[in-house]
Amino acid sequence: MDRKRSYVRVLLLLTAWAAAIVLFPEPLHAQADPTIEFTHAQQNNLRPMAIKAGFVRSNMSGYLYQFSTRDSTIGISAILNGYEKFYRIEEELPDLGMDSRYHWIRFAIRNASDKTQFLISNLHFKEFNYISFYLVDERNNILFRQENFSQKTPISKKPILTRYFAFPIRIKPGQRLTIYWCGQREHRVVLMPLRLYSKEGFFKYMFTADFLLYFSLGVVAVAAILTGILYVVTRRRLLLYYAGYTLFYGLSLANLEGILTPNFKINIPYLDENTNIVFIAVVAFFMTQFSISFLQIGSYAPKWLVTFAKLLCYLSLAFIFYAWLTPFSSFNATLSSLLSLVTLLTVAAMIIYGIIWRKYESFLYLVAIGPLFVMSVWFATAVLVGMPRTWLFFEASHYSSLFEIVVLGAGIGYKLVRDRDEYLLKLNRLQKEFTSSILQTQDMERKRIAADLHDDLGGTLATIRRSISDLMTESKDPDTVRKFENLEPLIQKSSEDLRRISHNLMPPEFDRIGLSNSLSQLVLALPAAPTRFQYLCSGTEQRLGRDIELNAYRIVSELIQNILKHARAKQAAIQLIYFENFLRIVVEDDGLGNSIRKMAPQSPGIGLRNCILRADYIGATLKTETSEGGSTIILDIPYKETSNSQ
Repeated sequence: MDRKRSYVRVLLLLTAWAAAIVLFPEPLHAQADPTIEFTHAQQNNLRPMAIKAGFVRSNMSGYLYQFSTRDSTIGISAILNGYEKFYRIEEELPDLGMDSRYHWIRFAIRNASDKTQFLISNLHFKEFNYISFYLVDERNNILFRQENFSQKTPISKKPILTRYFAFPIRIKPGQRLTIYWCGQREHRVVLMPLRLYSKEGFFKYMFTADFLLYFSLGVVAVAAILTGILYVVTRRRLLLYYAGYTLFYGLSLANLEGILTPNFKINIPYLDENTNIVFIAVVAFFMTQFSISFLQIGSYAPKWLVTFAKLLCYLSLAFIFYAWLTPFSSFNATLSSLLSLVTLLTVAAMIIYGIIWRKYESFLYLVAIGPLFVMSVWFATAVLVGMPRTWLFFEASHYSSLFEIVVLGAGIGYKLVRDRDEYLLKLNRLQKEFTSSILQTQDMERKRIAADLHDDLGGTLATIRRSISDLMTESKDPDTVRKFENLEPLIQKSSEDLRRISHNLMPPEFDRIGLSNSLSQLVLALPAAPTRFQYLCSGTEQRLGRDIELNAYRIVSELIQNILKHARAKQAAIQLIYFENFLRIVVEDDGLGNSIRKMAPQSPGIGLRNCILRADYIGATLKTETSEGGSTIILDIPYKETSNSQ
C-alpha cells in the first residue's frame, strides 16, 4: 500500500508540473546582461573572437549580442547608423522566448592567422518566417548581404546548399569583420543556435549530422514498413499503432529538420505552417493507442485511467482536424504543447500502474521513454525557472524519441516471439489433451471389446463345445460322431484365437506385471510361423507411468501386426534396453524392407501413424530404418518425461 501511495504522489507531482507549464507558458527571454550595452559609437570596441590557425568550430558563447524590435522597417542601415542598444547574451544557446519581434544578433571576429580563412556562419534552426544575414567591415561597409530567407526557401536558392541557414565568410589576415543576423518567428519560441565553422569543419559536421539524420529516418521508415506488413499479415492492432507512431514521428522529424518543405512541394489546403502541429497530434494519437495496447492496462489499471486514455485518443483526433482547418497561431501552438504534455503524463501514469503490477512491458517502456522524459523535464525546467538550454539539449531533443522507437520495436519483437511461444505451448497442450482423449477412448474401447469377446463370445463357444460333446455322447451313428470330433479342434482353435485377441486388446494383469513381462507374454503367444519372434531384455528394469507403458505396449503390438501382415519376414526380434536415462525398444525383422516402398510407395498407413501419435503423446522419438535386408524401428522413451504422464 505504501508503494502504491508513493507512485500516486509521483503522478500528482507530474500533474502539478504539467499544470504549471500550462498556467505559465511564456518562457523566459535570453539572459542578457543589462550592465553591458553597446551603441553604434562603441561598436568597434566590441571584443572580437580571434580566429587562429587550425580553427574548426565555435558556439560563439560570450561573443553574441542581441537587439529586438517590433519595427519591421528597421534595416541594417538603421542598425549601423542608429543608436539601438545591443545586450550581450550570456547563454550558451540563445533562447529568446515566445517573442514575435525581429531579433538582431551580432558578433565580431578577427583573423589572427597569417592566411585568408574561409568560414561559414550557420543557424541550426530552420523554423523562421524571416532571416537576413549581413557581413560588415570595420568601416561599416556591407561586404555581403542575404535577405528575405524563410523556412520555405528552397535549398537551391541558398548560397550554401543545406537545409539550415548558412552563409560564407571570407576574412583576410588581420582583418576584423562584424556579422549581423536578423530573425523573426511567429507565435512560437525563438531559438538562435548559432555556430561559426571553418569551411572544412562545416561540411564535415553536416556530413555527420546528415548521416545521423537520414540513418535515423531510415530506421524509422524500416520499422514502420515492417510493422505495417506484419499488421497486414497478423491483423494485430498493436503493430498498426506502432507503425503509425513511427511513421508520423519520422514525418515530424523530417519536417522539423527541413527536409519535407524544401524538397517536397506539400500543398495541402489549410495545412501550411500547421504541418508539424498536425503531425504531433497524430503522433499523440498513435502513442496513446500503442501504450494502451502494449501495456494492456485494461486488465489491471483503474477504470478512470483507461477511460481517460481512450478519451485522450478522441481529443487527439479532434485536434488534428481543428489544427488542419484553422490558421496557425500561438494558441494552436500552446494547445499542441499541452496535448503533448498530457499525452506524456498519461503514458507515464500507465507505466507507473504497470510497474506496480510488475508488468514486464512497463519496465521496458520506462527504459524506452527515459530519454524523452528527461528532455521533457529539462524543457519544463527551462520554461519555469529559466534554466539555460545547451547545445546538448538542442541536438538530443530531436532524437530522444528515436531511442524509444528502437527499444519499443525490440520489445514488440520479443513480445511477439513470447506470445507465439505461449500460443504454441497452449496449442501443444491442447494437442496433447486431444491426443490423450483419443488414446484413452481407444484403450477404453479395446478394454470393452476384450471384455465382450471374453465374456460373451467366449461363453458362447464354451456352450457350443458342451452341446457338441453332449450330441456326441447321445449319437449312435459313427459317421455323425466322427464329424463332431472333426469340429472339436476348430472350436478349440477358435477359443485360443479368441483368448489371444482378447489378451492383445487388453493384456491381463498389465498394471501388476508391467511392460517387459507383458511384451514377453505377447511374443511367446505368437505362432512360430510364418515369422519366428524373439524377445530380449537387458539392463535394470525401471517402471514407467502406466500411460507410457501401455502406449509403448500398443506401439510394439502394432509393429508386430505390421510385420505379420506386410513384411514377409522369417525372423523378427523385440528388444528392450534399459539405459541410464531412457528406455530403448528395438523392433527389427529380415523382411522386404525397402522393397515394400518400391512396390507401393505411399505415406505411412493408419497403424504407423497411430504409432507416431502415441510416441509424440508420451514424449518419445520413433525412428524407422529400412534396407534391402529388412526394417528396424527404434523407440526411445526418456525417463525425465515420464512424470508428466503418470
